[in-house]
Amino acid sequence: MIVGRRATLDLTSLAALLAFSLPSKPAIAVLDPNALRGPGTAGISAWGEPWSDTCSWSSRPPAISSEAPLPEWLAGQWRVSSKLEGVRLPLGRSFLSETAPGVRMVSILPLPNIGATPDFMLSFDKSRDGVFPNRALNAKTTLEAFWPDANVTVAESSATSPGRVLLSYESPTRSGKRLGQRVDLHLCASDSLPSAWGDETIVQEVFQQDNIEQGVRTHFLVLQSFTREGDTGKIRSKQRVAAFLQPSDGRYFDARGQPIAIYDYSFRLSPLVP
Repeated sequence: MIVGRRATLDLTSLAALLAFSLPSKPAIAVLDPNALRGPGTAGISAWGEPWSDTCSWSSRPPAISSEAPLPEWLAGQWRVSSKLEGVRLPLGRSFLSETAPGVRMVSILPLPNIGATPDFMLSFDKSRDGVFPNRALNAKTTLEAFWPDANVTVAESSATSPGRVLLSYESPTRSGKRLGQRVDLHLCASDSLPSAWGDETIVQEVFQQDNIEQGVRTHFLVLQSFTREGDTGKIRSKQRVAAFLQPSDGRYFDARGQPIAIYDYSFRLSPLVP
């Protein structure tokens, strides 16, 4: 089995960030704006959700019917600056292992190197059904920005499973040799909550990911807001990634569906002028 490099935040440096917390706010249900704020887990759980059985326990999650559409003002290409806001282990270090989402490189494809803060590119495409992320292109640009030593050779979206991304990349191992690796990312659930005034939207997505050569499967939830900055044309974004254990993990039932790690980032999107 190929052992991938650890992310920028290894198990030791993760602990140093436990004291960080965003400004305290009431913990409110997922898909409420306050679910992206405060030091709590905001009711986030992998148990008791419509996707719990099919995403956590299924060897291959069934295809979802559709992705949640995004507002029209997100359509286009964007230059993105990133900032790490905090890392927390709500259940303590004893629940974190080498295979936990976020510890290894590329164990969370949308956030492939926890701790890195690069500039990168994102694209959102407009179709007759709405605006949606260009997931294959975004996976390539994000991975290569967060891990410059990686080279994506294939990135493609599934024609039959909305939100699914199949990605191949080459990267160095601990021995220094470059090897090819593959990622199969399944979208298990996708929901959005536009604001009443139209300048903000919140998206909640749940993923199951297989790092095939490493023999590692991860399960995580991505909660992200996009907010327009008046007439500047720029967008602020906050992202909270909640990492869960798999049923095959020894402490899965001890965690009771709670996230074992929370990763908080903020982003600023500036439009690319054609």
